[in-house]
Amino acid sequence: MTEHPILFNAEMVRAVLDGRKTQTRRVMKPQPSNFPKEINPYNGDYEHFTGWDGLKMCNGETGNIKNTCHWSCPYGVPGDRLWVRETTAEDVIGSQSHTRYVADNHGRAIEWQHARPVCPSIFMRREASRILLEVTEVRVERVQDISEYDCREEGIQLEQCPACGYTSKDASIHLDHALCKGAGFPNDREVYKNLWDSINGEKPGRSWNANPWVWAVNFKVVK
Repeated sequence: MTEHPILFNAEMVRAVLDGRKTQTRRVMKPQPSNFPKEINPYNGDYEHFTGWDGLKMCNGETGNIKNTCHWSCPYGVPGDRLWVRETTAEDVIGSQSHTRYVADNHGRAIEWQHARPVCPSIFMRREASRILLEVTEVRVERVQDISEYDCREEGIQLEQCPACGYTSKDASIHLDHALCKGAGFPNDREVYKNLWDSINGEKPGRSWNANPWVWAVNFKVVK
């Protein structure tokens, strides 16, 4: 078992703490070329994934070195653990140093030699992490391959109609309801698309429309 750090923004942290989020998708680096038609686990140990064009293993660029298309997941394999990095603030209350988690304003006492008023998630120290996840599955897919179910596992909350109270899960009932008069609302994939672009949309090759290859990682919270 190996531990890996992973960055979560405040919205993702709240979704994990609420039990709504059990998946995350992260852009593969470097991106496979457009040559692979599919990418599957290279072996049963999940040590590598490989790109295939039909029955033929693809070749492609890995950094500046021409090589066979193998990728190892930086977030580990099933059984590995992820410690979540999130934004915190480090204060001194009385004579005791204190860490506050920005996502929900919860805090705990941690002794720091040099407290930092605001600590971005990228700089979070391991001992300050409060969320530990166990990887249960790793897949490689295009971001647009995400299903409605997986959108909800990503923490997307069902849209709710203010008139009838039905959610997007009950779309057919909602559209037939007299109060709604056929009014629509975004489905879960559209909501996830907007969330994805809010995080990745301005980065070259990472937008929803660019449809990048992603690591799709399932996890559970370690109690």
